Amino acid sequence: MCRNLLIYLEADLQKKLLPLFHYSLNPGGILVLGSAETVGPADDLFARCPAKTRVFRRKELASGCGAD
Repeated sequence: MCRNLLIYLEADLQKKLLPLFHYSLNPGGILVLGSAETVGPADDLFARCPAKTRVFRRKELASGCGAD
């Protein structure tokens, strides 16, 4: 849960922090943000859960190993 933290951080720091949140969450884990917050450019890392909430599910990234 990270409610009402990102709004106080500069955009550059947010860009560094969101991948760290993604790394820290278990597969399928959720990130809860405040009503004025979003994952912004990190939408490749998180999928927004349905409804009007600011709940995002961790996306699984392709490892790239053996994929051509």
